[in-house]
Amino acid sequence: MTVVSLISAPVTEVSAGVDLLTSTNVFVEDISADLKPDSSTIVRNMANKVHGTCDLSLQRELNWGKDRVRPWVEISADGETTTRWNMGVYAMVTPTREAGETPALWRVQGYDLLTVLDSPYGSTYSAAAGSVPLTLIAALLTAAGETNAISQAGIALTLPAAKTWPIDQDNTTLLIINELLAAIGYGPLWCDREGRFRSDPIVVMASKSAMWAYDADDEFTTTVGMDRSVEADFFNTPNRWVFIRDDAGESVGAEGSGIYTVSNTSTGPTSQAGRGRTINKIERLQATSQAALIAQGNAIVAADIRGAASIAVSVQTNPEHWHDDVVTYVDAQLGVSGKWAVAEWRLDLGGALMSMKLESI
Repeated sequence: MTVVSLISAPVTEVSAGVDLLTSTNVFVEDISADLKPDSSTIVRNMANKVHGTCDLSLQRELNWGKDRVRPWVEISADGETTTRWNMGVYAMVTPTREAGETPALWRVQGYDLLTVLDSPYGSTYSAAAGSVPLTLIAALLTAAGETNAISQAGIALTLPAAKTWPIDQDNTTLLIINELLAAIGYGPLWCDREGRFRSDPIVVMASKSAMWAYDADDEFTTTVGMDRSVEADFFNTPNRWVFIRDDAGESVGAEGSGIYTVSNTSTGPTSQAGRGRTINKIERLQATSQAALIAQGNAIVAADIRGAASIAVSVQTNPEHWHDDVVTYVDAQLGVSGKWAVAEWRLDLGGALMSMKLESI
């Protein structure tokens, strides 16, 4: 049975558990017997600085400031086929224990490992002109004791000018890494299912292939729940963008050489024709080249347009979803179809319907 057939089967059994890991992601033991899955969830929001969070109910006290956990989900169908998905690695930071519960029950929130980097760097950080951002990032991740799985496609790209992050509460290791990534046309850092740090050259969502197909209209095969809605929000959505390469030492002032402009003249209700006016957005971006400026700019344009329409939908548990997914969604009742970006998903470890927010591409 394929993964698609398994997840889409009319009758499935969802089970969940959790692994205890060390602070370096080494497996210690399976503590699933201490998990209360019916009151435990995992949420992933692609717009947040730290994308993944979990809320777990555990009948065991852990070393909350040090231990890490790796929740997992299994789906079975036909009493035979079983597949397991690891659902990320989390640092547990906010445990709460309530009186009167026997055995003792801790409700704890965890954050994916981006949170490890989301604290002030602690001193001034400088990157020299000609330095390689991916090499600098590798050193920062090694110093933090984390695993680097970033694409090396941009290893030849260098900084055209020196860049300094002064010692400041807001200059976190995560911010420094993300700004170095953006400078070479990479997307922000994210963590995979095993807690490894990843980033790739920016790919506009509209050009990505759909990883799943949802059809609310097919009553025989649909995994879509009854509760769903669509919302349009056109308030202040730009339809003209001007991006300026903000690198010291380079003269900026011409389209194609330090400036990149995008105009949506006629596509969709947020276009200049659709709104009857032009709404400008102007941003200065750190970029090593015009190509990197264009990549960053296109990602911002796509994100701004994406937020103009969204769908709230519930589906059968689908742990195939992870980061920056694209799906096709068809729903005659809502009058929508086509490709959509998964902006957020919420998975209930007890097997209840999974909620998702889809945004237009």
